[in-house]
Amino acid sequence: MVQVVNSSHAGVELDSFKVVRVRDNKMIVDNVQWQQPAGVSYQPGVYLVYSDAYMDKTSVCGEDFEFRGYLKDKVVANKTYTIAHDCCHINLVSGDIKIVIEQ
Repeated sequence: MVQVVNSSHAGVELDSFKVVRVRDNKMIVDNVQWQQPAGVSYQPGVYLVYSDAYMDKTSVCGEDFEFRGYLKDKVVANKTYTIAHDCCHINLVSGDIKIVIEQ
């Protein structure tokens, strides 16, 4: 998960978001596909970057994925994450899970 906040550290409600694999620009997840997991409390500004459900889209060594958040069809949040897996679970190799944007 990633948290998108403004300069006051309040969660930002994006109009939409997507995560793409950098090497081929393949979309992995977006706001249409993603649903709040059962039993997880809603938090404004919190978005899915990756989950075990997408394990086959990365490798043990890891791949780069880009989170893109949109407001009024403009990219306002853009971060790259290296994500790998250990054959059972995904692992965040690098990337800041908090994105501060100017509104």
